Amino acid sequence: MKTKNQIELNASVVARRNRTMRMAYSVTRRTREVSIRMAMGANRSQVRNLFFRHGVRLIVNGLILGVVLAITAGHYIESLLASKIGPMEALRYE
Repeated sequence: MKTKNQIELNASVVARRNRTMRMAYSVTRRTREVSIRMAMGANRSQVRNLFFRHGVRLIVNGLILGVVLAITAGHYIESLLASKIGPMEALRYE
């Protein structure tokens, strides 16, 4: 059990670092766009909102996909487990 917790902790740390690095890469890649927007008169809050909207869009898409996959996997696992129960045992619980 201790090894499983260590693996989960390491995976969590790696995932957080990966997410942070991806966001930093996204900001670095869009430096030119930000510079052009600032030169055209955008203020800091407008630029910040640009990145905020992008992040929210990613989160919402991830949540939608995650919920759909979780529901699908739940139905699949439920039917898989139900197929391994004998008919007499299944009738006992109905």
